[in-house]
Amino acid sequence: MAVKKNDMVLNVLANPDFEARDLYAAGLSTDNTNLRTEDEYLASDKIKNNPAFHDASGNFDKGKFHEFYE
Repeated sequence: MAVKKNDMVLNVLANPDFEARDLYAAGLSTDNTNLRTEDEYLASDKIKNNPAFHDASGNFDKGKFHEFYE
């Protein structure tokens, strides 16, 4: 996969109130934005360290990320 300057998942996390049209208005497009496989994101510390995907004990919850990714 060609590396593009933007990442869809990271942008959605950074802008939780944005809809697709907002991301497009901000300049994200298929020409400049990646969507990696779920496994690639699961290998990322940015994902594993994001509190949105932690359980009540503060541990990474793969199921929470899977639900978000789906």
